[in-house]
Amino acid sequence: MTHFISLNEVKSKEPAYVWPNRIPVGSLTILEGQPGSNKSTVLYDVAARVTQGWEMPNCTGGLRPGNVLILQAEDDAAATIRPNLEAMGADLDRVFIWSKQSAPLRLPDDMSFIESEIGKLKAKLLIIDPITSFLGGHANSDQAIRRSLGPLATVAEQSGTAVVLVRHFKKSNAVNPLYQGAGSIALAGLARSVLQVGDDPKHADRRIIAQVKASLNALAPSLSFQPVQKNGGLTVEWLGVSDCTVDQLHATATKQDRPALEYAQYALFSILAEGPVLADEAKKLVLEAGVERRTLRRAKESLGIKSKREGFGKGSKFYWVLPDTNDLIDRLKQNELDDLLDNLIYGADETLPDGNDTSDPADWWKQGPRDDAEDSDLDGGVV
Repeated sequence: MTHFISLNEVKSKEPAYVWPNRIPVGSLTILEGQPGSNKSTVLYDVAARVTQGWEMPNCTGGLRPGNVLILQAEDDAAATIRPNLEAMGADLDRVFIWSKQSAPLRLPDDMSFIESEIGKLKAKLLIIDPITSFLGGHANSDQAIRRSLGPLATVAEQSGTAVVLVRHFKKSNAVNPLYQGAGSIALAGLARSVLQVGDDPKHADRRIIAQVKASLNALAPSLSFQPVQKNGGLTVEWLGVSDCTVDQLHATATKQDRPALEYAQYALFSILAEGPVLADEAKKLVLEAGVERRTLRRAKESLGIKSKREGFGKGSKFYWVLPDTNDLIDRLKQNELDDLLDNLIYGADETLPDGNDTSDPADWWKQGPRDDAEDSDLDGGVV
């Protein structure tokens, strides 16, 4: 007996969508971008349209109204989710959120419960925002991602529910935009569609949503939109097709993020280039140079700076030390290392970061092993 079947016995089917060519039914979709890029606002707009059966942005013809499930770890239901959905005209009776007073859900441990709720409520759309808050395993592990989200993909397919996973960008500025999202690349591998939201490079008050991956269709055109305050909530004004490409969107995000990090790297590199420096003193000098504490942590991790202890007991001291050159080359591209050396020799750009670095320091830029002892207070309060 064979477990293989002839492909001739498989019936072809046309893909179906909640948002044509962008959010397919029965599949996982990723929506990603930097913090503050209005990712969640876009999804609330989509959710409102699903509950009312309205047509989606830049599309004609709607679907029958459906229910929406929201697992939200960041936005408050009373202060953000309800006001925004009300302002967007959603049918609130069709929106169901997971109460923060309840025990936190984790994938895959709570998959049976989620599957049961999807079936009970006949959910047309499930939003998990951000996905990293609901993972039972490590977001950077391919195996953990597939173990956590593989069953979710199966449930989406069997139930015909569209599942959208929200995630933030990591700060490593990947060359390929598809690798820009935080966590393992397995996330993008499991998704049938990957969408990115970012600032419009031509209009400071606008955003762009662009498709990075489309397994079921040709890439959908980029769309421009503007967040608008209305009736006590934040809504979305869609402005039509944009000529902004994914690469241009990626370049804009990279340009916005890198100056603060590069300046912090240069400051640390220049302070430690001559040899070990007391941890407290090094940290003080970098902060006095205008570097944000969160950016300092990112720069310290990206350069692979270690803490070395001298002495024992109360008289012991901790120093920050640069890794050897080979390790630096492994962590940074050669041209980035050359830039650091040029800046050290010839002087850095006098333009300082604007102090508005709001990136999350946790769980990103994993080029090398991390010394957990560096997070203790033994080295004088590591950032």
